[in-house]
Formats: sequence, structure tokens, C-alpha cells
Amino acid sequence: MLEAFSKLGSDDLTTSRSAGSDIFAHVAVKGSELDYAVSRLVRGLESSKVSTRTASYSTLVAFLGLKQLKVSQLREIVGKTLQTDQSTSTKERRHIYIARILACGAIIRVVPLVHLLQDEVVFKSILGDLVDLGKKRSTLLDLATPFIIHILNDKKLTQSIFEDVIWPVLVPLFANLEVKTEKENDDQEGEDMPNGEEAVVKQESVEKDARAAILLTALTCYDKGLKTDFDFLNDLDRVVKILLAHRIANMPQIVELIIKYVKKQDLAKEFWTSLMSQMRSSHFETVCVCVQKSVEAGIRQSLIVSTELVIPLLGVFRNDEASDQHAQAVKTLSALLKWSTKDGEKMGKKERKSVIKSLFGGSPNLLHEYQKLLRIMTPFLGELCTEKDLTVLGSVLSKHLDSETSLSVRMCIVYIQFLSRIAQSKKASPELKLSIGKRLFSIAFGKQIPNLTKASENSNKADNGDDNSEKEDGDDEDEEKEDIVSQKNDTKEAVQHVSKSCMEAFKSLIGSSYNPQFLEEMIQLVSEDLDHYCKEKETKKLFKKAEKQRDKTTDIYLKYILGSYAIILILEQDKVLGEAQTYLEELLEISKSSSEDATAGIMQFMLSTVTKDEQPPFDFESVFSRLVIENKISEEIIQQISDIVDVDVNEDEQGDEDEDSSDDDDEETEEKMDVSEDDEKDKESDNDEEEEEKPAKISKSKAKNAQENDEDEDDDGSDSESSIDMDDATEEDLANMNKALAKVFATKKKVKEEETSEIRSLMRTFRLLEALFSRNAKVCPISIPLMLLMPIIHALQHASRGKKSNKSLSTRIVSVLNKLNAIKKIEGGDSVEKGTLLTMSKDLVTLIKQGKNRLIGDLLGDSIVMLTKCYLQGNRRTKGEDTGFVALYTGLLDLKDDTRNKSMGISSNLISSALTTLPNWDDGKDALVKRILSIIFNPAEIRHFRRMQFLILLRAAVSDNSNAPELSKKWKIDAVKGLTQHAGKYFPSTTSPNGQNLIKELLLTLTDPSTTSDPEISDVIEKFFKKLYKDHSSKSSSEGMKAAFNLARRQPQVRKFLVKIGLTDVLAAEEEPPKISQSNGTTPKSTTKVKAGSKRKSEAVPINSSPLKSASTPSSTTTPSKKKKSKHL
Repeated sequence: MLEAFSKLGSDDLTTSRSAGSDIFAHVAVKGSELDYAVSRLVRGLESSKVSTRTASYSTLVAFLGLKQLKVSQLREIVGKTLQTDQSTSTKERRHIYIARILACGAIIRVVPLVHLLQDEVVFKSILGDLVDLGKKRSTLLDLATPFIIHILNDKKLTQSIFEDVIWPVLVPLFANLEVKTEKENDDQEGEDMPNGEEAVVKQESVEKDARAAILLTALTCYDKGLKTDFDFLNDLDRVVKILLAHRIANMPQIVELIIKYVKKQDLAKEFWTSLMSQMRSSHFETVCVCVQKSVEAGIRQSLIVSTELVIPLLGVFRNDEASDQHAQAVKTLSALLKWSTKDGEKMGKKERKSVIKSLFGGSPNLLHEYQKLLRIMTPFLGELCTEKDLTVLGSVLSKHLDSETSLSVRMCIVYIQFLSRIAQSKKASPELKLSIGKRLFSIAFGKQIPNLTKASENSNKADNGDDNSEKEDGDDEDEEKEDIVSQKNDTKEAVQHVSKSCMEAFKSLIGSSYNPQFLEEMIQLVSEDLDHYCKEKETKKLFKKAEKQRDKTTDIYLKYILGSYAIILILEQDKVLGEAQTYLEELLEISKSSSEDATAGIMQFMLSTVTKDEQPPFDFESVFSRLVIENKISEEIIQQISDIVDVDVNEDEQGDEDEDSSDDDDEETEEKMDVSEDDEKDKESDNDEEEEEKPAKISKSKAKNAQENDEDEDDDGSDSESSIDMDDATEEDLANMNKALAKVFATKKKVKEEETSEIRSLMRTFRLLEALFSRNAKVCPISIPLMLLMPIIHALQHASRGKKSNKSLSTRIVSVLNKLNAIKKIEGGDSVEKGTLLTMSKDLVTLIKQGKNRLIGDLLGDSIVMLTKCYLQGNRRTKGEDTGFVALYTGLLDLKDDTRNKSMGISSNLISSALTTLPNWDDGKDALVKRILSIIFNPAEIRHFRRMQFLILLRAAVSDNSNAPELSKKWKIDAVKGLTQHAGKYFPSTTSPNGQNLIKELLLTLTDPSTTSDPEISDVIEKFFKKLYKDHSSKSSSEGMKAAFNLARRQPQVRKFLVKIGLTDVLAAEEEPPKISQSNGTTPKSTTKVKAGSKRKSEAVPINSSPLKSASTPSSTTTPSKKKKSKHL
């Protein structure tokens, strides 16, 4: 034990923990050495080394858990050991005070308050020591306060005990607060004296720390309802001053209590006003905690948000090195921007308006950090309560654009982009959308241009201010002319940049939602002043032609699409032979056809062009959804979608084999460059899902041919390089080389752009399919699954393959396939050619056997069930096809479950789904269950199927089956009879939790009231349980089976059934106690016999993260006797 004391203060946690365990175990065996050990531990509490102090405290806490150590005995040892006199130095005196506080704290943490109150004299002396020692120094009060708070938080503390016993002891602590306040006033009067200034500042900081600990105690008393009449709490300026000055570690705790207090007293507004008036830059973290706790407590944001709060929160972003403060500021602003419906309703219109102005109306405001705060501002638009809130926000941003104060180009673009997002919000009113749209359109064409700053002018003045004084007059005039010209050029470039941003924002706006009324207003705006908006004669002519055709056509969707492209034509009139002009001419041709042909033409146009556009000019998804609702999607359109979605998997596999050999380092570098360029373009688009995707190769033949062309061009370039000596190369040679390289790069970039366009087209096409299946979720024609199932599966295989896998695309395809498989009823099965559905199902089984992707296998299994449902819902069933489907499912049961083929799990899900969901298939289900039971009760096959097929039986055969109730009853009886006969085979011999839980779930299912309600089934299950209990009680029963049975019979449902059948002796059987594991030194090496009930229940919570974690649970230090097992461990 002496050697263990020397290791107790080790910096190594394992060594210190082991030493404490050795000391505890030694004293537990030899109680005569208890006084010596406790004395050594008490002396360790006054050590100047923190690790020694912490380990001594933890070990002392463990000793207090023993019945041998009395509180009075510990107090006596502390009194003898920790004494001071005149010879004690100041440092030694401080360490002794710390040790006495820790000794008192150990008693308070371990001994319950009820036991301490049995001797009020001792308890008052312990609490009085904490108060008296805390009054000596602020750091000592910080140390003593958690122990005082622990007493106040005790659940068994009553009002009478607090008033009679505790409060009289705490009174001097609060009286000390008043004394220090008077000293503070005296110090403030003496601040003008220069000689005492430093001493006054130091004294104030110490006193404020002490007052913070006293404030925490008072707030705890108030929160627990023990005492509420604290006069100094009503002075919020004083409370805030203490809060901002304190240094104690539990700041969130004191802030939470202050927020609760001000909320109960309805002083939130006064508190935040005082806090903002006293806030300094050093108080940033405290203010952030106050904001977060206030929002959590339900205080309205209107009482929290102010310009004084927003400015410091945004100011931290100027310091790039303060990353921690950046995260704290984002978290705080996110709390202010989270307006749930209830929070918004708590605030009135004026309050919400003031909050919006404080957050977005000032300078700086949240939009000054647009990139860092966009992810928290975007949800804020959707959480605003009413249309008027969005209107207020839009007007605030419009004022920024209309202000006479110059705006930087960056901020101007930010305001424009956020205005576009406001107009795209679902809650935005039509008037707001129209006003924002007109504003963006006007800026795009040079009207209402904001007042932009002239950065070049300011920089020139700053850089050349000193030099101009030394130059001659003639030179000054020339330079002034050059500056004027350069300023005009810079201003022109800035205006062009802003106009271009407005055009992109407007395109995003008209393509975000289906709003024909907004489009009509914009077309009318352009028509009224066509000469201003349209300078090109050909463009003007085509626009007028589109307007005439729009007036003639009766198809509302074609009219809407024509209007969209007419507006885009005006925006892109500067482009020579632009896409808008080509597409508009194509749409004009479609508008001349009949109504049905026009619908087909619209769909063909959307699938071939719009889905590939980087930024669609209209909401094509809404148009498609409306066509689906109106039943205008014909089989011809479905076939077009099928052709786009389908991918040649064989050709894709050949491309996979040649891919690695065809790539080199230079090509990878160039591809990365191109991908980064594409990503930058994609980030500017609002179609986030498909634009964030990395380009994936779709058409391998196209990419391969382009690659061969690139290799030919590379060969030509390499030949020219080898034939030219670079030292003798002329300018013409270098120019030819540059042209050759530019061709190569242009070809590669074109291939990448095509691949990006194709992957974008696929993403958008699958979004259309998702809308199609969602609309037809209840009833669907047979043509849809027949035409789309295999193409969707091929696309999924391609998207999930190897290095070219596209996670977002595969996720989208999985969602679409799930919706297709979940269709409840499929009509028109009689029109399908005989054997088609069975052939497709067999093809899917082949794919399951060949595939390695578990997810795809599960989806294919669901598709097989869906096709079977199609067949069963028809009226033209044949005996041959019935036999074929039964053979297909029973054949899946013969698949082996090994490491190379995971089809076993797939088949179990498939069969379980077939047994529970397929209608009108009694013969097939009966044959399937018979095959399952024959496999389970065959020892030669059970090793492959035991656990998984057991689950199939559990979920399908034993559970209720509403489709075939009589068969379900038969299956239950057959299954339980077989289990009764072969009970010992189907329970795992290991003690693994999975095996035990499997048995528990089985027994819970068998004892379900819905199952045991049938007398015939109940009798069979009763025999099974009696057989199971007999096997369980035998000596040959495995440990795993015993553990599993014990686990199951502790379930209330199983216990009720056992009582019902008369197996009460099962419940009365004594179970073996669990074993105690020892690891990581948490259990002492030496143990002793301790009588049952000899330990008091206690809780030890060591401070400063004590390394001796097990010291607070003395029950882990003893083991039951080997001769007689005790239930009390």
C-alpha cells in the first residue's frame, strides 16, 4: 500500500487508477489501517500537484462508500491533519483551505442529504466550512460553490429544511455580497488616484468573480423555489455586470438560470438592453451562449435581436484565423433565424418587421457574409410566417439597391440573387414576384441601375496622392484624362457584370415555378417597350411571330412554353444563332399541329432539349405533372422516356475493361480542370441536385470514338514536336503547336460537356418518372411497368458500377424503382402476351444470381413480386404459368448463402413479401411454405437456411396472413409441430446476442394474443413450450439456449402465456447471477467477502474528471463467495 501511495499522483491515468484501486482493496481487507490511509489521502488533498489532489479526492470518495468510515471519523482526521498557525505561509495556507473544501465536498457528494441531516450539527459545520472558506478568496468560493449547488439540487430537500437548517448558514455569504458592493463603490470613487489604480482594478476582478459564484447560488435557490426574495436580482444592470465579468467554468449553467429568471419575471427586454449596453469584444462567447439559451427558453427573437447584437456577430468573420468564433457566430445566427410557426405567431407583425430590419436592413447585415451564411438563410425564407414577412424582406433589400450610398459590385449581386430567391419562395405573393421580376428585368436592360462604387478611382487616389504633388502640370492633366477614361471603362464593366447577374437571376426565377400569370405580365412589359428591350431586327420579328402564334394556340402549356422562350430570346439576343432562337422556331412548328400531336411534340421537345439545358427556361416538371393528371401521357411518350433511360450494359462493361489502359496522367489532369470549370457553372444554377453531380460516362461508344480522335490529334502534335528543335522553332511553329493543343483541349472539353449534359438529362428524366409513378400509385396501366422496368434496372446497374458510379443518380433511380414496385393495382394484364410476365421474372432471377450488389438484388426481388402481382390480378391465368411462378419461387430457396453469393438474403425478403402481399395465390403459397418447412426440418439443409429461413417462417407463415386465413392457420400448426419435434436443432449453441434475440422474437410471436386466440393453435403452442422447457432444464442443454430462454421468459407477454398454460415453475426457477468483468484497471485486484447489504447506496461524482472512475461504485470491488452464491452483488 505504501508503494501505491507513491504512484497515486502519477500523471499517467492508468497508473494512478491502479494505485487507487490497490489502496482501496488493501484497506477493505484490513480495516485496522483505515485511519492511516485516510490521513494520507487527506494530506494528498493539500498537494500543490493537481493530479495528486484529484487522485486523492477520488480514492477518498471511494472510502466514504464503505460502512467502516464514518463522517465524524473523517471530520476528526481532517481537523487534526489540516491545521494552520502563524508560521504557515500564504501558499501553504491556500493549499490547506483547498484540501478542507475538497474533504467537505467528498462528504456532500457521497453521503445522501437525508443521512447528513440526521446530525444537524455536523451538517451545519460542513456547510459552514464551505461558506467560511469561500469568503476568504474568490477562487476558493468557485471551488466550494458546486458542492453548495449539489445540496440545493437534492430532490429530497424541502422548504422547511432549507429555511431552518441551510439558509441560516448561507446568510453570511449573501451579506458578504453587500459588503463587497460598498467596497466597489469606494474603489470607483478612488479611480482618479493614479497610485491606487492598479490595485483597484485587481480587487474589482476578484470581487466580481466572487459575486458570480454568489449569484449562481441565489439563482439556484430561486429556480428551485426555495427562496425568491433576492433584492439584488432585480437590478439587471448589476446582474449583467457580474455575468460579463466572471471567470467560473460553468458559464452555460449560470446563463440558463438567468434566462429562466428574466423569463419568469418578464424582464427579457430589459435584460437584453442592459447586456447590449455593457457588451465588449471580449464578451463574444458569453453573448452567444445568452442568445442560444434565450431561444431555447422560448424568448421571442424580437426581444433579442438588435443592431448592437448583429454587428459584433458579423464582425468576427473579418478575422480569418478565428475559425472557432466563426462556428459560434453561425450557430448563434442560426438560432435567431429559426422561426417555427409557433415562434412566429408569438411575435406580432411589427415585431417580425423589426427583426427582419435588424438582420437585413443595416450595414453590415447578414448578406455581407452571403457565402458563409447562405445555408442558414435559405431555410429562413421558408420559415417566415406570412406573405407580408417576405414582402417586408423584399422591400428592405430593394432599399439597399435604391439607396444613394454606393454599393460594391459584389454586394449588389448578392442583393439581386437573394431577391430572386425571395421571389422563388412558395409563400411569396404574386405581387411580390411580379415587382421583383420587373426590377430584375429592368436592371438587366440598363434601367434602375444601383449606385455602384468606383473602386479604381479610390485606389488611384490612395496610391498616387503623394506622387502627384511632385509632377509637372502637363503630366497631371494627361494622367487625369487617363484616369477618367479608365474609370468610365471600369464603371461600364461593373454595370455589365450586374446586368448579366440580373439576367441569370431572372432566368432562374421564371424557371422555378409554373406561373403563367407572371409570364403574361412580363411579356406585356416587353411588348409595351419592345424597341428598348429588343435592338435586333430578326429578334424583334421572331418575338412578334411568337406573340401571334400564342394568341392563336389553344394549348395552355404550349402557350406557356412559347412565352418562356420568347422572354429568353430577348435576354439572349446578343448571342449569334443562340439556342433560344432555334428552340423558339421549333416550338412554332409544333404549335401548328393538332392538339394530340402538340402534346407529343411538347414532351419530345422537353425530353430532347429542356432536360439537357443547364438552366431550364420554364418549370418542365410542373408541365409534365399536369399532363399526367390530365391523362395525356400516351404509350408513345412512355417509349420516348424508355429510350432515354435505357443504357447498353454490355457496351458499358466493355468500356470498363478498356478504361484503365486508355487513361494517362495528362488526361486526368485535363479532366480535373474541365470538371472544376463545369462545377463552377453548376454552382450558379438553382438545379442543385443534378448540377452538383460529377460527370459520369454515359455513352461509351461516343466517348471511345472521341478518345480515339484525341489520340490521333495527340500523335500529330507529338510528331510535329519531335521534328522541331525548340531552340530553332519559329513563331509560326509555336503558333501551330498552340493551335493543335487548343484543338485537343476543345475536343476533350466538348466530350465532358456532352457527358455532363447526358447525366443531367438522366437526373431530370427520372424526376419526371417519379412524378408519373406517384400519380399512378394506386392504379397503373400495364404498359408502364412493361416498357420502363428493364430500362430502369439497366440504368441502375450502370449508375452503381465501379469507378463510374454516381451516388445521387443511383439514389434517384432507387427511389423511382421503389415507387414502381409499390404500385397497388396494375390494370390491363389480360392484354399482355402469354408468358411475357413469367419470362421477365426469370430474367430478373438471372440478374439476381449474377449480381453482387445487395441493394439492387433486393429491388429486383420486389420487381419480381410486382410482376407476379400483375399476373395474378389478370383473368387469363394458365396452369403452365401458375406452375412456372411456383417453380421460380421455390427455386430461389435452393440458392446457397456463402461469401460469394449474397442472394440468400435477397430470396428471403422476396419470399416473405410474396407470402404476405400476393393476392389470389393460395396454391402457390401453400407449396412455398411446404418447401420452407421441408428445408427447415432437414438436417442436411438446415446449416444453410437455419437462421434466415427461420425468419421467413417467423414473419410469413406464423404471422397472420389476411389473404389466406385458413392456410395461415394450417401453416402455424405445421410449423409449431415441427418445432416441437425438432426444438433442439434450431437454437444457437453460442451465447451471441443475435441468436438469443432471435429466440426471444420467436417466442414473442408465438405468444401473441392474436395467435393464441385460436384454441387449436394454442394447444400446439402449449406442447411446444413444455417441450422447450423440458429441453432447457436438461443437463445437455447449451448455454446459449439457456440464456435465450431466460431472456424470453422475462418478457411480460411470455410470462402471461406461461401462467396461462400452468408453467409457473418456469417463472419461479432461480437464474444464475451474471458474472463481473474486470478490465482496464477499473476493478480492484484484491477482493474480499462483504455481507449483503453492508454498503450504503451512494453516488460519487469526482471533480476535475477524476481518473479513478470506479471509485464511486464500491459494489464493483467485491465478489460473492464461491461456496454460496449471493443475489446481492
